[in-house]
Amino acid sequence: MSAGIGKMLVNRWLAWLLIVPLLVLIALTTLQYRDIEGQKTADRGRHGALLVANGEVEGPRILNDYEDFYVVGLLQRGGDIVRAYDNDYLTAAQQRFTGTTTFMPWAYPPPLTALVPLLPIVGLAWSYLLFMVATLLLYVWTLSRFGTQFVGASLLAVFPSLVLVVRLGQNGLLTGALAGLFLLGLLRERKSAGVPLGLMVIKPHLAIALGLVPLLQRRWTVLAVALGVVALSCLAATLVLGIKVWPAFFEGAGAAGGYLREGLFPLYRMSSVYAGLRSFGAAPSTAMAGHAVVALAALGAVFFAWRAGLRHNRLLALACLATLFISPYNYDYDLAGLAMALSLILPEVLARARGGEMVLFYALAWIGTGAGLAQHLVAVLLVGTAKHPHGSALNWSFQAAGLLATAALVARILRRKQTMTVVSQAGGQGGARAAKGAE
Repeated sequence: MSAGIGKMLVNRWLAWLLIVPLLVLIALTTLQYRDIEGQKTADRGRHGALLVANGEVEGPRILNDYEDFYVVGLLQRGGDIVRAYDNDYLTAAQQRFTGTTTFMPWAYPPPLTALVPLLPIVGLAWSYLLFMVATLLLYVWTLSRFGTQFVGASLLAVFPSLVLVVRLGQNGLLTGALAGLFLLGLLRERKSAGVPLGLMVIKPHLAIALGLVPLLQRRWTVLAVALGVVALSCLAATLVLGIKVWPAFFEGAGAAGGYLREGLFPLYRMSSVYAGLRSFGAAPSTAMAGHAVVALAALGAVFFAWRAGLRHNRLLALACLATLFISPYNYDYDLAGLAMALSLILPEVLARARGGEMVLFYALAWIGTGAGLAQHLVAVLLVGTAKHPHGSALNWSFQAAGLLATAALVARILRRKQTMTVVSQAGGQGGARAAKGAE
């Protein structure tokens, strides 16, 4: 790896160059939400599109994910939040509150559903601002615990996903931070690592391979803490929403599985192997079989890496990556946690990379985390449609291929002997600014 690329990546200023645009995007989205709140309901759904300011594209406005969370929260006022799991009812509620609709079935577990009624308390714009700033700060702070000098390089690898999380108002920063806190806890052999693992109950499919590591290592206390957090979360959700929320949730999750088989979700935004195969014409059963093979291989890779005595940081990074291949219902905004995995191995990767391999690494990482975003921008800015490419020639899913190619490149780099040393000017973990050494 050239010294120039090393200095650019191992530099604290890179983090600020990436964080500032995210803060600007948060501010712009907040202003847009304030404008929406000031309109009459009949006028709220007329113009605009995802990632494009109101008025740029004519046609019905596509709801951001955060607006869907907000609508579900509003249903609590009428005592019918449990009916959010009925997509027909939710669609009618979207129309009633926003003046437009977007296909976004609600299939989140009850512990998360019980939290969304908090959003309408302060309004759409203010709740979005508070949620996004708080989760961004938590996410960056968690990344910094792995080494402040590598925050920018880690953020750069998943930056397209971060843009989507911020603009959509998704919870990828929160789940990414929880994954990072769990990894840090295991690295430091803390029993409290079970707390963030248990809190992943809000998106349990993102914790399956992560939870395999303490199971293999027989960290029973960590697992007990995690299960305790899950049990308390589910109990609290039941007390808030009522026992009827559970059959409604399972029915909604089953319906979501049916929508997935029917190809109703925007495959170009999904990062699973299933979505990749399905988007290129594979039958649902074939795509699911291919996905199952890769999911089992991902879990098997974690198991055999543990059996082989793989270095702890590498094992945890592998588990963090593997968990993204478990569920067929995985979106690009769920990929923010990859930055945590990268933070575990980035010093070793930088010390072993040759020539333009880091350029190739970031190119592949951006395909894995940003191919859907790129296709959407093409659809909106070039084709001139406010609708997503679902059902069109732009409905291809490249993310899984990009992630697998990125993982293969990293594995190849890490198999080499170290050819250079990444050091800091201060000589400590927190002050690295340059990469020195020769191939």
